[in-house]
Amino acid sequence: MNNPFKLVDKLNEKGASFPLALVVLVIVLFFVSYFILSFLSSIQFYEMLESYYFSATINEMEE
Repeated sequence: MNNPFKLVDKLNEKGASFPLALVVLVIVLFFVSYFILSFLSSIQFYEMLESYYFSATINEMEE
């Protein structure tokens, strides 16, 4: 029977799968946090624009 996971078996024998899993976890967490922070930054930018135009509208109505 041919094992399709020969590389995984070799890594398990050498004890390298745990550090490899940690590296993959750190990379995935980095990208997830990057996308979350980008989303929050864009939301903050749109809220700033909304408050700016809201105050500009109030000023126009007062004149």
